[in-house]
Amino acid sequence: MKESLRFAFAVSQGHAFEKKHFGEAEQFLIYEYKDDELTLIDEYRNPFIRPEEHYTHGSSRKGKAIISFLKELDIDVLVARQFGRNLHMVREHFIPVIISATCIGEVTEVLLKHIFWLMEERRKVDNHYGLYQINLGILKMPGRSVKPRLQEER
Repeated sequence: MKESLRFAFAVSQGHAFEKKHFGEAEQFLIYEYKDDELTLIDEYRNPFIRPEEHYTHGSSRKGKAIISFLKELDIDVLVARQFGRNLHMVREHFIPVIISATCIGEVTEVLLKHIFWLMEERRKVDNHYGLYQINLGILKMPGRSVKPRLQEER
């Protein structure tokens, strides 16, 4: 059983968490939790926000491309301020975590505080992971494989 977790933080070029969907972040910072520490191990520019690549915001094509990219990096947990309509696909492969903080130091601190819950979620057999929302405490949303309903445009 894997005793570490690998995280992808969705951040701006200035390494701040912005109120954007995970797939719209400018960069992915890769952190690894091992031996009670969360360590930055790599960073990648998001290759799926270039307009010439035809990955439109919220498209399943873009969602599948990001999932494939992050699976190659052996990612377990995605951390962002928001997730979009591809969340149902994300939850089949990764544990999504919504955070309210914008500073990496605050986010790593709160993740370490609640790491037990994420480690337990990773041990699930069915791979339909719950959505976690972390503010001061932690809230887990049920891990259903139901597609989110879209609101009608006004």
